[in-house]
Amino acid sequence: MINRLLAVLLVVSATVAQAQTFNDASNIARADLRVKKAALMTEAMRLNTEQSEAFWPIYREYENEIDDIIKRRLDLIRVYAGNYEIMDDDKASLFAGKAFEIAKDRLKIEEKYYKRMEKALGGLLAVRFAQVDARINNMLELEIHRTVPLIASREQLGLPPQEEKK
Repeated sequence: MINRLLAVLLVVSATVAQAQTFNDASNIARADLRVKKAALMTEAMRLNTEQSEAFWPIYREYENEIDDIIKRRLDLIRVYAGNYEIMDDDKASLFAGKAFEIAKDRLKIEEKYYKRMEKALGGLLAVRFAQVDARINNMLELEIHRTVPLIASREQLGLPPQEEKK
């Protein structure tokens, strides 16, 4: 399954590279990702007909909410990239705060839908859903971390040394 996730990430990355603009790229990548995630989820969940009827409506709602989180994350990355060479302490703190806010919002959604899955399908399948989703997300996070550079040092940005705070 990990090899399939890597292949999905490569296809999504290639799709992004071929798109004309960042917005086109993010829209195409998100749509492509949703299709591929659903295929991986289908394979990993191994649901019978009754379970599928309960699972997929909840999963689609989950994906709709997560898509908003992904959009926010991509927007933050885009703004980060646009400010990378003119970064300062205040902007860096702002970016960190927004990243933490997005992560907290994602966790709330994940917990909300875990509980819904647990109620509809029981603990075993709810945990499997959470595990598969987490693995997919971890692979996507790895790709993001691979492509987004670490914030530059003050010296690299041509900023004076930071004054000691008292």
